[in-house]
Amino acid sequence: SLVFEGENEDTKYTLASIHLRLHDHASALSVTQPWVQSKPDSEMAAQIHVRALLAANRATEARAFAQLWLEKPPENLVIQNLLVEVQITLGLHQQAIRSAAEILKSDEVNVPAMRNIARAYLALGKLELAEFVLLQGLDVRPDPQLSFLLAQVFIKREAWQRAKTELLKCIEQTPNYAEALNNLGVVYQQVGDYPSAVTVLQRATRTSPRYPNAFLN
Repeated sequence: SLVFEGENEDTKYTLASIHLRLHDHASALSVTQPWVQSKPDSEMAAQIHVRALLAANRATEARAFAQLWLEKPPENLVIQNLLVEVQITLGLHQQAIRSAAEILKSDEVNVPAMRNIARAYLALGKLELAEFVLLQGLDVRPDPQLSFLLAQVFIKREAWQRAKTELLKCIEQTPNYAEALNNLGVVYQQVGDYPSAVTVLQRATRTSPRYPNAFLN
């Protein structure tokens, strides 16, 4: 598609997203880097570029880019949420919670902000608070990432059946969610269902051939 219409932003975003789903971070950045340079005001370019930097473990660069970009439209909630994700990656969990709470003041049903608060609480080991926020988000709308995070809560509690239920919901909505498939394989392994574990882990490796955790599990 890019051969015929090289500046199509939807195509560039989709291509970079596919690279990220395949855990091919270098290829994703090869799409996003020239894009943000040629279109510095593009929200789509900024959004996927920050995600690519995070996936490539370049969180400091991601923070600098997001902060610089927000000087233009500081009210942009999409980029604000991405900056919160960067804060979580850098271990700034309390700051991330405060930043996400500010977003919710502007949009009280902002699901990405709820996801980020839950991620921060999970990282802090505050499982009850994480579960509360995730259930609030799922009341707003079904969301595979919320289900995935809720499964993390149950995995930490060793509530394997509840974790399995949430992961199956997640995979039903996003069949090629490699991280969810990987975690489902771990859950099956924990309950001794090794054939099912092998099946879903092999599916995860086919879905994302560069995803090391699935191969290790």
